[in-house]
Amino acid sequence: MMKNRTILAALLALPLLAAAASAQDLSSLDVKDQVAKVQQAIKDSGARWEAGETSVSGMSKEEFRNYIGFTPGPVDAQPAPAVEATGLPAALDWRENGGSFVTVPKDQKKCGSCWAFSMTGALESYTLRTQNKPGWDLDLSEQVMLSCSGAGSCNGGRLTAGFLEKSGL
Repeated sequence: MMKNRTILAALLALPLLAAAASAQDLSSLDVKDQVAKVQQAIKDSGARWEAGETSVSGMSKEEFRNYIGFTPGPVDAQPAPAVEATGLPAALDWRENGGSFVTVPKDQKKCGSCWAFSMTGALESYTLRTQNKPGWDLDLSEQVMLSCSGAGSCNGGRLTAGFLEKSGL
């Protein structure tokens, strides 16, 4: 049980790490320059994925700020224990690791509920991995997280693994 909580806590930290990594000040650049800078960073790192413009690329700063909706704060989860990093692979793609353990991206529309979508997506992948069901069409409810967790609203929210552990989706 503790191992599962540790894995869940580590999974839930991934969106925070991604947000911190993308927090470099690109806001002064136009969209095409931002994409070019990100593409160069991907190339420089040797990663094998592509970045490009998306449906949010043309949003104004105000629209984007409303769309993001993440409220930084303490994460409601057990802290992950220190892990020795020896023997870990340089990269791991959960889409190609004995099958795909990643669910499809979803669109939160104009609701600033990225916090609920990231928690739900992490739980979906965690479930696929622990149940060993690669490619399974699992679609848990972001709306339950949004409406019932008390962690936020369409105006922003925080990560709350405690709700997922107690209530599920």
